[in-house]
Amino acid sequence: MPDYNGVLTNEDRQKIDVWLKDNWHAGKCPVCNQQNWVLADHVITPMLYTGVGITQGAGYPQIMVICQHCGYTLYFNAVIVGVLQGVQNAKS
Repeated sequence: MPDYNGVLTNEDRQKIDVWLKDNWHAGKCPVCNQQNWVLADHVITPMLYTGVGITQGAGYPQIMVICQHCGYTLYFNAVIVGVLQGVQNAKS
């Protein structure tokens, strides 16, 4: 589980590495045609847009894999990858 600042631990990076090797057959970047990927250091959660602006609410924690040449970024759900445990709905 990421530390207090959202930084991935070495254990997290190992889990992600195994998951990516099993599930993502990294190829060339669709933008620059390079094959130079790097894992970002943090788990991030994109903000929600509701039609009236950005708002707080449900979030989907992600890990980022970034092309080091052009910056093209892929997002993978951190719960599915196994870095975070799913949170059950508070209403259930």
